[in-house]
Amino acid sequence: FRPQWLQVFNNSFWLLIILCYFSTIGTAFLGFKAVIAPILEKRYNMTSTEVGAIMSSADISAAINGILLTFYASQKHKGRWIGYSLLLYIVGTMLFVAPHFLVDDYYYLEDDSGKTLCHRSINTTSIDEKCSKSYEPSTFWICPFLFVLGQILCGAGNATRYNLSVAYLDENVSPIISPLYVGIIHMMSIIGPTLGYVIGGALTNVYVDWPKDPPNGLTSNSVAWVGAWWINYLGIVVLIALTVLFVFAFPRHLPSYYNTRQERIKEATVATQHMDYQYGNRMIDLPKAIKQLLSNKIFMFASFGITVDKVAINGLTMFLPQYIQAQTGYSLLVASMLGGGLISFIASVGQVAGGYVIKRWKLKGSQISRFCFFTSICNFLLGGVYLISCPNIPIAGVNIPYANITYKAACNSHCLCDSVPFEPVCGGDGISYLSPCHAGCSSLKESDFNNNLVYKNCTCVPSATPGFCQVPICQPLYALMIGITFSVIAAYISYSPTLTVILRNVPESQVSFALGVLGFMKRMIGGLLGPIFLGIVMDKACSLWNIECDHNQFCWQYDNRDMSKNMFITMIVFKGMQVIIYAVLWYFH
Repeated sequence: FRPQWLQVFNNSFWLLIILCYFSTIGTAFLGFKAVIAPILEKRYNMTSTEVGAIMSSADISAAINGILLTFYASQKHKGRWIGYSLLLYIVGTMLFVAPHFLVDDYYYLEDDSGKTLCHRSINTTSIDEKCSKSYEPSTFWICPFLFVLGQILCGAGNATRYNLSVAYLDENVSPIISPLYVGIIHMMSIIGPTLGYVIGGALTNVYVDWPKDPPNGLTSNSVAWVGAWWINYLGIVVLIALTVLFVFAFPRHLPSYYNTRQERIKEATVATQHMDYQYGNRMIDLPKAIKQLLSNKIFMFASFGITVDKVAINGLTMFLPQYIQAQTGYSLLVASMLGGGLISFIASVGQVAGGYVIKRWKLKGSQISRFCFFTSICNFLLGGVYLISCPNIPIAGVNIPYANITYKAACNSHCLCDSVPFEPVCGGDGISYLSPCHAGCSSLKESDFNNNLVYKNCTCVPSATPGFCQVPICQPLYALMIGITFSVIAAYISYSPTLTVILRNVPESQVSFALGVLGFMKRMIGGLLGPIFLGIVMDKACSLWNIECDHNQFCWQYDNRDMSKNMFITMIVFKGMQVIIYAVLWYFH
């Protein structure tokens, strides 16, 4: 079925449009992951390290399955295999959101604010029942299992789509215009997470059990609030399902394929032309193809250059909104807009700028490697921006003392606060307390002014109001955001040029497979280590854990100075490694 009126779309421009669309949709989940990370921690009682490990399973799957599927599909109809990968992504997404429909409704305070007040006795039976309910084996493991399984399928589908999309486009356009087209695809793959940050952040204001209403007293400003993280993913499923047939409609080769193939052969190095063994027709060729790529020094060092920076980028992508929220005290929506939306947009500018530099000044060979080396030096120097931090919110017993440095003090020693949930209040002394109980408050009444709730009969302060005390705007925030902006540009401006080095230094028949190997390295090293390392950075800086039923759960409050110091060390190590690798690449190129 090839009607003539549809042939107007049978060209590289419309192929670029459809691949950019799926690149945007397929990568939006990266923004979603960053936004929902603190939500999953609260909803399913997990640490940042555990959430980071779950999200890393997508990269492990992409590394292994992506390389196998890409090798097999590299000599097949790439358009159809892109479609198959999108269908696999749909299945994985449905599994990932399944835990929301399998567990009970969210119940933090169980609509009983009196439990946070100062009491001289406590019902231990209800606590034991809650612990039994929370950690029942039949439900405790099913959610992480489905999260991991869903991420595995999403990772395999997304990696195959990406690898084949770049190769499919590259083989159907001129080698002169290819870096710009590849840069555009990567720009859209960063705009996707940007939309994910913005849309996902906006939906955090929707209650997790929507369309049900939240319990009385629980609002989007409450520290215990959990947003509707699952709606984002269902929206992605609908958008892909409605449009996936378009990619199946493209032919194996566009009409421009044969002309552009001659141009690519002329530009390729002599060694590359003679080494094209047309691997990929049989799975038995896989070891030979891997050996050929591993012996290609230019390919290996270019791939390592991208990979080590991906450790920092992937970790930052995952936890930047949470990092900004902890530093500034902003809501998750605002932190997602700043840390995700703005920075991701700047990253897309860096992607396109890198491709434009190659096209504008017609850089070739070692000139591209030299450009990547100097941009990596800038990237390394800008790592110092992470030493900037905001002051901590003063919390009694956490970062400032009562009479002594402990959660308890003489003024609340008569209260049984050990099992009281975290529900911060602002004392009349301008200091925040962990809960009304920790402020020694035994009663709650509605104020006459603006109907605000006020805790009375307090023994540590005259009175207290719900929420943290207001703190001055963090002045270093502006310098921090500007510094991160330039750091992201420096990191991404070398990506498209480095990818061009790879595309021009491997045999044409192995381009898809080479991208699969690159994806394997990026995901097994960058994708796996990045979220885990940054998760450890966040957990190590935690100053107030939620410990319940003898289980370490998620973090309520971080020490901003420790967080900045740990972030700086992590970033500077991997950015320094990239400088060394690009220097070696320039030497061999």
